[in-house]
Amino acid sequence: MNEFKIGDTVTVVKTNWVGTIVFFDKKQEKYLVRISGTQQMYYEADELKKI
Repeated sequence: MNEFKIGDTVTVVKTNWVGTIVFFDKKQEKYLVRISGTQQMYYEADELKKI
């Protein structure tokens, strides 16, 4: 079961960046987080903290 939902606002634990969950890759079990209008990266659930 996914810990986060699309649209959730999260903090990337290592960097304190704030972003929004935009996609969940079931195969890799990673969340795609959009940090800004041009930057997005995949993170595992334990790398994120819900705000």
